[in-house]
Amino acid sequence: MSYILRHGPEKHGLTLDSQGFVSLGELAGALSVHVDDIRELVKTSHKLRFEISGEKIQSPIWPLSRGDASIRVV
Repeated sequence: MSYILRHGPEKHGLTLDSQGFVSLGELAGALSVHVDDIRELVKTSHKLRFEISGEKIQSPIWPLSRGDASIRVV
């Protein structure tokens, strides 16, 4: 999930919006998992790698500023 959101969402048919979010449903489809599984993973992860807002998810912007990601959101 981190790899898809940070390095190649387009390789998986996903498009980030202007804030770096992608639809939870689309991400779940790309991963062949249920949206609830993604929500549970984000909720229980202590690493804070993801942010869910409504029905969208992103890998927060802070890793981008550290150079950990291949994509940039403008």
